[in-house]
Amino acid sequence: MTIWRSSRILTKIIPAEKAGEYFGIMDICGQGASFLGTALVSISSQLTGSINKGVGAVAVLFVIGILLFRKAISMRSNTEDKNNTVDDEICLKEQKV
Repeated sequence: MTIWRSSRILTKIIPAEKAGEYFGIMDICGQGASFLGTALVSISSQLTGSINKGVGAVAVLFVIGILLFRKAISMRSNTEDKNNTVDDEICLKEQKV
């Protein structure tokens, strides 16, 4: 369900003539994330001997992602060119669906 929503939002913000490129990148990133997340938990669990610490390593990545996302939002609000940004109302409607 999340992939469907992100695909709908992506189609609204990318140029139509480059849709294949953008969807290809999104697919590769999704596959890479699933592989790296599993590998990170496995390696961390093996090195520490505790599955909890392995899952904790993924939690650290979530925190890093949240910090980077907040920085991107603050950078977006500081830019003066807002012609290529997604309409906030569209994003809110997509999140409620």
